[in-house]
Amino acid sequence: MGIGPDMSFLRKLSVAIGTGILMLASTAQAAGYVNDRQQWLSMSPQAKAAYAQGMNDSQNFIYADDTLAEAMVKRGRTKCLLDLKTGADTIAENITFMYKNNDYMNLPPSAMYIITMAKICKVYIDIERSNFGLGPS
Repeated sequence: MGIGPDMSFLRKLSVAIGTGILMLASTAQAAGYVNDRQQWLSMSPQAKAAYAQGMNDSQNFIYADDTLAEAMVKRGRTKCLLDLKTGADTIAENITFMYKNNDYMNLPPSAMYIITMAKICKVYIDIERSNFGLGPS
């Protein structure tokens, strides 16, 4: 063995350090999402409304590979929101209200959106389902 450093060791060390940096970066990115009640409640009303709008848009977009049942739920929620003139600020307030229940404290806002909208828009969802021969939700 020569006097210089073991190049194999240095390569392994370099790979290990690089992997560690990538793992830390991915952890930091995941931390940017709102994952529970504590994170939701720490947001400003404007941030909550913006987050709710994003959830609403993504949760109600009908994809080509959605089942008929999924599409009818999305269609029912959309009609419900339009008929009730419900804005993102109201959706955010409803999610905040639902988070008062400790059973939901660890659920992400996306789950809270689905739970909230299922309660508010049940009649609309059931009408859309029945229009296509599906039973109530």
